[in-house]
Amino acid sequence: MTLDIDDRPLPFTFVIALDQLGREAMSVKWQAGAEECSALSDYLGIAGIDQLDFTGRIERLGDGKAVRLQASICAEITQTCIVSLEPVQAHIDESFALVYMPSTPDCEPQRPKEVLVDPDEEDDPELLVDNRIDAAAVVVEQVALALDPYPRLDDAALPEALVAKMNSGGKINPFAVLEGLKEKG
Repeated sequence: MTLDIDDRPLPFTFVIALDQLGREAMSVKWQAGAEECSALSDYLGIAGIDQLDFTGRIERLGDGKAVRLQASICAEITQTCIVSLEPVQAHIDESFALVYMPSTPDCEPQRPKEVLVDPDEEDDPELLVDNRIDAAAVVVEQVALALDPYPRLDDAALPEALVAKMNSGGKINPFAVLEGLKEKG
């Protein structure tokens, strides 16, 4: 299912036109430039993306109306440590498959208010619009899903005074914590 967090436009354009797709599979490769990497890191609210590569294979299924995209995304990213606020380098290497079906005039996509997700259940097919795959949406979604929600350096630790106060059951003043970080930095 395509990720649609809000109504912001995607940070870049990457469309795969299926007009040339016959019965034989088609390979697709794309590498983000510096502008796309910067725009995507801003869009996702992370410190940076140094490299982003998309490699895929598209093939027609069954009667030829539906298509399957099997792809992988490799990226070198930088997030911010949740403890020390230092940069955390990470490597993303994700493979995925999506099925697309042609849209019909009476098939208008609707956004459900609530979505129940079963990880064992196969995803619903995505809709093809104008016989194209919006690969930018796919890239944004896959990178977002691969991000560590709590990036942390291996040696990151809370200030000792804060840990001692937490262990003693004392109330923690968040401004005192910030002051301790200021003195440390």
